[in-house]
Amino acid sequence: MKRAMTALALAWLAIAGAGAAAAAGYESAMAAYRGGDHATALTAFRTLADDGDARAQLALAIMHIRGEGVDKDLGRAAEWFGKAADQGSSMAQFHLGRMYLAGAGVDRDHVQAAELFQKAADSGLADAEYALAVIYPGGEAGVAKDLDRAAGHSRAAAEAGLPQAMMLLARMYEKGDGVEQDLAEAYFWTSIAAQNGMQGAQAAAEALADRIPTERMMAVERRAMAFVPKPLQPK
Repeated sequence: MKRAMTALALAWLAIAGAGAAAAAGYESAMAAYRGGDHATALTAFRTLADDGDARAQLALAIMHIRGEGVDKDLGRAAEWFGKAADQGSSMAQFHLGRMYLAGAGVDRDHVQAAELFQKAADSGLADAEYALAVIYPGGEAGVAKDLDRAAGHSRAAAEAGLPQAMMLLARMYEKGDGVEQDLAEAYFWTSIAAQNGMQGAQAAAEALADRIPTERMMAVERRAMAFVPKPLQPK
């Protein structure tokens, strides 16, 4: 029994040691990358990626997209994104979804893009929520048009603090797309987008203000002043 416990303890120590070594290797590779030594970073990331490190796989994908230390190769980038995505990397899922949406390095496939965006959104990535909000209103090839879902995804991304999602949600409230038309809510989200530096938001807010009763406007402005982004939680 004692020998079994000792063997188990040694096994756990070996696993912990391997994890620490991988972490150190990744940080070393990132240091080389940040320092502009892309050749060294590429070699280090590749070693880690071949051993299944999702962070290194994501880094390699980005380097292949940018042509850093290697020729630009969108197909190879998609492969590395895919490996990291399969391990649950929300950023890899999001970027691979964008590639499927654009047909860059892979055949265009809006259904696959939506599935990847959904996985990333379920992990709490606001950019993925916004990507879904953009896909569903138009009913992209193979993806059924669904304004209600678009509004839900837009709200999630807006509440997380994405100005572009705030503007999209504001337009939906202004037009009554997927939500009940409400100019005050449209103004609320437009004004917050303006506070966050969204281009064109201030002019849009001023145009909406002229269409809203003064008392309602004052209440909305108080809400806008108190707005605090809420980070998305993994589902």
